[in-house]
Order: sequence, then structure tokens, then C-alpha cells
Amino acid sequence: MAIIALEDLQASRELLKLEMCNHSARLCQQYIEKLFKDIIVRLGNDEKDMFLLSTHNIPKISFRVAELVGVEFSKEDISLFRELTDYYFDTNYPGGNYIRISRAEAQEVYAATIYFTEKLLLLLEECRLEEMAAYKLHQDFVGVEKLKLQQ
Repeated sequence: MAIIALEDLQASRELLKLEMCNHSARLCQQYIEKLFKDIIVRLGNDEKDMFLLSTHNIPKISFRVAELVGVEFSKEDISLFRELTDYYFDTNYPGGNYIRISRAEAQEVYAATIYFTEKLLLLLEECRLEEMAAYKLHQDFVGVEKLKLQQ
């Protein structure tokens, strides 16, 4: 699942270049969701974990990830998770909540995703997660993208 998640982040970057902003933001949501679910699959093993694998609610999923990894996400992180969950639904499905986001907003979402991912990967390293090798490609990609964002 880790490689599928990374493909979502890479696709988000490419869609942003094409100014397909809704799709880019939605794939940032998918990236974090899949990354978290990958951690749950690797470390979790109880009934509630199976339920979490079928939801798109990143704040809910994040509480289990925090529990499994032994960390606490910041208020800013939780705010990002809520925002990403909203993008999953509000940029994807027509109806009363449907929105079109601007390029600037999509760029902010992408940048926030990159910076959060860097932070998460550092937390996973500190926890000495044995499967950290599965996230090596994520570290490489995020490192390059962070440098581009800082320019």
C-alpha cells in the first residue's frame, strides 16, 4: 500500500502542474489516508483496525495511527486532516457541498502534505519502525519536493 500512496502524491504534483486543482487536492487526501492505513496494516491487529480500513475520515484514522506509533499529532496536524477529509468529498462529488478550489489553495494543500509527511517519516524513524524501508521512496520524494517548495 505504501507504493500506491506514493503514486497518489506524485500524481497530485503532476495534476497541480496541469491546474487540475480539485484532483490534486483529493490525491493529497488519498496519499495521507493510504499512508496511515499502511501503518495500521503493518502495526495494528484488532477489530477496530478493520473498520478504519473502510473509512475516509483521516482524523479518525489518525487517532489509531498515533496510538500505534506512540505519538500525539498537533492541533495543526488534526486541522490538516479535517481539511483533507473535506477535500475528499467536496472536490469529488457534485451537490450542495461541491467546491472548485484555486491553484493557490491546491498548492497550499500539496505543500502542507509534503511538510506533514516529512514530519511523520521522522516520527516513524524515531519509533524505529522495522518496516521503515517501505517508506524510503517517500523520504526521497518528499526531500526533493520540500527543496522545490523552498525555492
